[in-house]
Amino acid sequence: MRYYVRSEIERFLRAVDRALERRATIILIGGSAAAVKYRITDPTADIDTFNALGVDLKRAIAAARKEAIRRALGALGAALPNAGAPRELWVVGGAALVLLYDARETTKGVDAFTLDAAGSAELRAAAASVAARLGLPEDWLNDGAKAISTGSRRASSSSALRTCSFARSRPRSSWP
Repeated sequence: MRYYVRSEIERFLRAVDRALERRATIILIGGSAAAVKYRITDPTADIDTFNALGVDLKRAIAAARKEAIRRALGALGAALPNAGAPRELWVVGGAALVLLYDARETTKGVDAFTLDAAGSAELRAAAASVAARLGLPEDWLNDGAKAISTGSRRASSSSALRTCSFARSRPRSSWP
């Protein structure tokens, strides 16, 4: 089970705040409330709220989750040495659904793999660096889904990393 510390909770709530189109109220309870209000250092497994989450707030939470994934993948691209052609990272599972379709409420990590065996060690080292810098769990980027090898791809790229997500068995988009 993944646990969250105060800084992660506050970063997430700030991202939710940025994504809101109008004022909303969240009444935190439990471990997240203790962490934020009283600076309790014990981690918590979730963010419990007393009030119901309206449509606007749910939309902002989804945007904040997507922003967190994009921030981590962007940091990963920046952490890789810029040596020649961009590397391809195939993002699948819950993170792909969040990025492509806003189709899930949550994902615990980014299931991804590369077909470039030579760059795999570099990618793991960069992912560890990003985990330490952003306060992510060590396994935030995992290759448990690498057995998947066909599907379409949508890409966003940085100077060192191209991220791709599976969507269907036939290509929906081509490389730029």
